[in-house]
Amino acid sequence: SYVSEVFTGIHGRVTDSVTGESVDAMVYSHVHDADSSFVFSDKTNGRYIRLLEPGVWALSFVADGYEKYVAEDVVVNSDETTTLDVRLKKEDKGTDKIILGPVPSSGWLNVILPYSMEGINQMTITDIGGRKLASYTDFYLPGIAIEHDFSKFAGGVYLVSVRNISSGKTVTAKFVIAKE
Repeated sequence: SYVSEVFTGIHGRVTDSVTGESVDAMVYSHVHDADSSFVFSDKTNGRYIRLLEPGVWALSFVADGYEKYVAEDVVVNSDETTTLDVRLKKEDKGTDKIILGPVPSSGWLNVILPYSMEGINQMTITDIGGRKLASYTDFYLPGIAIEHDFSKFAGGVYLVSVRNISSGKTVTAKFVIAKE
């Protein structure tokens, strides 16, 4: 019944690893949320509920200003709730990593640039063979998720490369689009 399904899945709190304060994080399953059905933890108390069928899952936790955390092999039993509390570490503002989610994606992808990339940037998407598929130039604020629609791309592996126009600095990341 639906009532029993409400109690099947994963729940917990997302907090700062140092202060213990609540963190507003995107929580998604690598397999289940390819269609962008991710959830967010509550801003005031850090709590999240991710309804999932019984099985073994991997969940990612992504939050502005924090390192991405991936919980592997989380077991969900029938008619039970699995508790998974996560303590996120602050991102080193000197890091040069792009944070992407959800990965794999059905086409909609959240892109978070590192702090060193503030300003006008050119984002280029290429296939794994290096063929340029799209290019965007826009103003980006670091640590803020920007949603991009890559749903017109076929399933496969792609590279996103972002070059800051003023500094010339470039960062690159790989992402997967999963299509049925």
